[in-house]
Amino acid sequence: MANEILIGAAAAGSVITIILAISAVGVPRWIDYSTTSSLGTMHTYRGFWQVCVELNNNVACKEIQHADKKDFEVATIVMMVFGIIAILVAFINMIVYPGKENARRRAAVASLVAGVFFLMAVSIYGGMARKEFNLTVAEYYGASFALAIVCLLFSLINAITFTVTLDYIPWIKD
Repeated sequence: MANEILIGAAAAGSVITIILAISAVGVPRWIDYSTTSSLGTMHTYRGFWQVCVELNNNVACKEIQHADKKDFEVATIVMMVFGIIAILVAFINMIVYPGKENARRRAAVASLVAGVFFLMAVSIYGGMARKEFNLTVAEYYGASFALAIVCLLFSLINAITFTVTLDYIPWIKD
């Protein structure tokens, strides 16, 4: 009974991770900061697809063309998409083969792989955005960046949960 609850929780965690990861990639809040000038406070936020500037409650957004994307942004998008695919594989394994030990093992590995991809995305963007956009403090990273970190944590928790539900764990001897 406890295994079924854990498996259900991990499967639900996979769905939540997929939704959060898609939101992280789609929402333009990877960088989020404000500057003050004589015109007022200008709030700027940037994602992978557009950059927006808000000044005196007027928002202007500009789409970022593929040719204008930085290499590290493209690499981050790729890592996030690979993470989404890996966590989707974990979820599909649990739906198609419910109750099968091999499915849980594959789901654990796929969740771990997704976590690695999300870690790579966060590391690439976190390290390169700081240099590329001359960021000096961590407060400039926005909500989408935070969502990517949450996806990383959820993936690792899912991997651990799927592993705990296994009847036989090779590295633990009775």
